[in-house]
Amino acid sequence: MLHAVFSSRFANSLDKTNYQLVSVGTPLLKSFGSNSHIATNTWTATTRMSRDEPIPSQPLSVAIGLIGPGLIGSALLRQIAKQAEKLLGPLHASKFAVVGLANSRQMLLRPEGVGLDSWEGDLAEKGEPLDLDRFTSAITSAAIAASGSPSSDPTAPGPACAVLVDCTASDAVSSAYPAFVKQGLHIVTPNKKFGAGPLAQYHELRDLSERRRRRFMYEATVGAGLPVISTLHGLLETGDRVIRIEGILSGTLSYIFNTYKPGMRFSDVVADAKARGYTEPDPRDDLSGESRNPSVYVHVELKGDAWRCRCRWLR
Repeated sequence: MLHAVFSSRFANSLDKTNYQLVSVGTPLLKSFGSNSHIATNTWTATTRMSRDEPIPSQPLSVAIGLIGPGLIGSALLRQIAKQAEKLLGPLHASKFAVVGLANSRQMLLRPEGVGLDSWEGDLAEKGEPLDLDRFTSAITSAAIAASGSPSSDPTAPGPACAVLVDCTASDAVSSAYPAFVKQGLHIVTPNKKFGAGPLAQYHELRDLSERRRRRFMYEATVGAGLPVISTLHGLLETGDRVIRIEGILSGTLSYIFNTYKPGMRFSDVVADAKARGYTEPDPRDDLSGESRNPSVYVHVELKGDAWRCRCRWLR
């Protein structure tokens, strides 16, 4: 038998965030590995909710542009190649394709879809000089063309879905996120730079995304791939108050602390972490704390001005 008590605060939060209750599950206490956890001031019921947004009457056409096909980006491309067909049903989509790739020098645009088994050679041999404005415009155009939508406005609700995936560590790319949203692009990124910037710029992008009905998805910026951001969002949107967040905020340092043993060379452990894809492109950013600071800022900005963060570093 299912027992749950919902306070008026919880119900009001659901209403404000336009959520529908789907199911109720286990008590709320989220742990992430052995080193960190999130505690709330009350025990409540965990809920799984869905946005009250209509399913499009026509199948979606999902066009993806990826910037930064390095270690993380290339792994994502392999996942897309494996899963694209399986995603069509859940996404209510007729097409799910990568139509553009770019690194710091070149870009490859293929409205019909980039060959995911040959993209490295194609980008090196057939790529053209990078033009970021042209690259993003081509992504939205490919989504609209493939959808058959009569609208030329990529920001209008409809079957065209243009997604920019930023797998770089570049300030130049992340600083252009507001412009990308205005072009009609959803943004998915593991790039920490935007979240570590001024709080006002985060609020500006969040408000702009809501007005334009675009998504800014940055779960992969913190937590070593664990669902930290979505869990915090769920807590705050349903009226809970986060008392504290504690743990090792750097996935790289967590790996090093758990791997390093007497007799091992520290440099070998760091090199192994880099080979496994746990570090920043330059591991010195992790070891100096440059990677850790954005993690704190991203967490704080979820609550905005209403939440202040006190940090104590172990050096």
